[in-house]
Amino acid sequence: MARIPAEQRRQDFIEATVDVIGTHGVSGATTRRIATAADAPLATLHYCFRTKEELFIAVFQKQNEGMAERLEVEEGAGLGKAAVDILITAADWYMENPRYARAQFDLFLWATRQVHEHARLAAEIIELFLKQFVEAFERAADEGDDLALVLPLANFLISTLDGLVLGWCAFQDLVRFKTELRFASEAIELLVASHRSSGD
Repeated sequence: MARIPAEQRRQDFIEATVDVIGTHGVSGATTRRIATAADAPLATLHYCFRTKEELFIAVFQKQNEGMAERLEVEEGAGLGKAAVDILITAADWYMENPRYARAQFDLFLWATRQVHEHARLAAEIIELFLKQFVEAFERAADEGDDLALVLPLANFLISTLDGLVLGWCAFQDLVRFKTELRFASEAIELLVASHRSSGD
């Protein structure tokens, strides 16, 4: 039997974790169940991930990387265009990866309850996405943009995206989702426009 490279095993375990959480929730995502779903020995899971928490964090990192691969923010395009492009790109990613959409909320609520060893875990997860959005906005800003808006806009974008995805998970209505996405895009454009310098 051919040996499976460690990195491939890591990816298999991440995908299996998403599936198991989607079916059983975080509380039911035991390492044994995850290893079985990945069709791998339990010892191999512990070799790839020292703890279950480390595996859960890897799910968010994989999600972040998946979105980052698609983000093509044009330099100097302006904050409004960049924010809408990011929102639509991220929404499309979730539509194509509904398993991650469902698992991320359960995982994030679990992270908020880690009050001892991993007390900052929930904040670190949000900061992972914030960093990506802030860097994209800084590249996209043009001379009329208010740079003080970059961080609040990144936070607002995360909140808006999470709300849209929660609605999608609840209703599974593509027409409704696209309508709400268009409304959110227009609202973001107006918000950014209201903060542009008058000399623009």
